[in-house]
Amino acid sequence: MKALIHDLLASYPRGLLCIALLLVAVVACLNPPHDNEYDPDNKLKAHLSGTVYGPDDIIPGAIVHMIPDYDTTDVCIDTTDANGKYSFEELDPGIYKIFTKAEYHYPQECYPESLKADTAAVIDVFMHWLFTFDNESIGTIEPFNFEVFYGDWGVVEDQSAPSLPNVYSCATMDDGFAALIGNFSNFCFGADFKVIGPDTLWNVGFILRYVDSQNYYSLSVSAGVMHLEKWENGTPTVIGFSSMTINTDEWYNLDVDACGSNFYVYLDGDSKIEATDSTFTEGRNGLYIAKGANASSTVHFDNVTFD
Repeated sequence: MKALIHDLLASYPRGLLCIALLLVAVVACLNPPHDNEYDPDNKLKAHLSGTVYGPDDIIPGAIVHMIPDYDTTDVCIDTTDANGKYSFEELDPGIYKIFTKAEYHYPQECYPESLKADTAAVIDVFMHWLFTFDNESIGTIEPFNFEVFYGDWGVVEDQSAPSLPNVYSCATMDDGFAALIGNFSNFCFGADFKVIGPDTLWNVGFILRYVDSQNYYSLSVSAGVMHLEKWENGTPTVIGFSSMTINTDEWYNLDVDACGSNFYVYLDGDSKIEATDSTFTEGRNGLYIAKGANASSTVHFDNVTFD
């Protein structure tokens, strides 16, 4: 550098001009303008707001985390208000992960979300229900968002549960049906289940789009077969079935996607039934068990999800 400056001075006044330009360049390198729209040090900041929704309504009290990609320890946190809204002011531009938590809902992660300098973005978050029953008191008959139609239901402890320590159990000698609150048309409904008992006189699963006691769909799993049935005016019609083996005292995962007239059923992630029927378009949805005469089996449900 000294030799360069010496050579430039030797060519004065052109040398002085070159020195000045060189100094400007050095200063610019040491103190860049930070005018990139995604530069966290940009003087112009970003604004983000949105609403957090559940399957049936907005979610007040949800906790929203803004985690910047460039520094995962620099976390901004806001809690949704009574209208389910959150807001972050003066955010550094950059790429963020939005992580949202709410009681009785599955944590939701949105990533990546890019926020430009001098912009106001709106990002709504959609969460689905998750019921583990672990925060419910033992013996609770109707956990949050459930209504018992019939059967001997209650929260019990099960040390084999996928989500420890509690499950939702039906131990009645008769049938049982516990429905989620609200009527729905299109949804994804799932649960882990385990049947306890020596007999095979049982059917376990979901009641779907329940209109009344005579009109609904039922998805049932027995020891050897799965049925998707339409019950219209009290008369059942099989619209889908699949053979399988279900052992007692083992946990399984059952899922159904209902979209318009189409039904897609999965057991432990494997596709089992695809069926079409348009008789019932909306209704209640819930957990159920049907038992034969003198049956003594009990069913445990855990990790009930609905979206």
